[in-house]
Amino acid sequence: MTDKSGKQRKGAIPPGQLPLKKEKELKEKVCATIPDFFSEIIQKSKDTYLQLIYTAEIETYHKDNMCLVGDAGLLIPPFTLAGVLKGFLNVEDLVRHFKTDNDEQLDVDQLLNAWGNEQLELGKDLSALARECEGPYIWNMCDIRTASSAEIAEWWTKQITKREPITNARDSRITNRESINNAK
Repeated sequence: MTDKSGKQRKGAIPPGQLPLKKEKELKEKVCATIPDFFSEIIQKSKDTYLQLIYTAEIETYHKDNMCLVGDAGLLIPPFTLAGVLKGFLNVEDLVRHFKTDNDEQLDVDQLLNAWGNEQLELGKDLSALARECEGPYIWNMCDIRTASSAEIAEWWTKQITKREPITNARDSRITNRESINNAK
């Protein structure tokens, strides 16, 4: 990625540094598929910036007594809408693992391993959801400016069809396709 001064950038081009020709091209491409109301906002915006979207999974969520939660433990595109919720659920699960109703000695390493394994499974589900959503949100977006509600529903149903049912019912609220489709 190269900014308007010709400087090579990694990961992002800061606000106001995107070449004007590239900014115009990107705005035209986006505005061609969204309602006019949003297009007007985008066309009036200044100092557009460009940020790459990464996806990365980790091998473990803890080392010794240090735990990774939220985006620190899983880097997924924002269109999964799971970042903050995932951080909250990570911490909630961690607390659940440490709660005990008796005076037994807790094996911290064992508890962290169990917690970490749950988080890895959640991460795999969210990564799969991100890969699945990339097609409809990035490469196969329908023209929502002109499509009817029925056409948008049909497009969505055709795009989001590859999900395997998830086995962890607790986390289905953020990774289950049926929940997403029923929210329409």
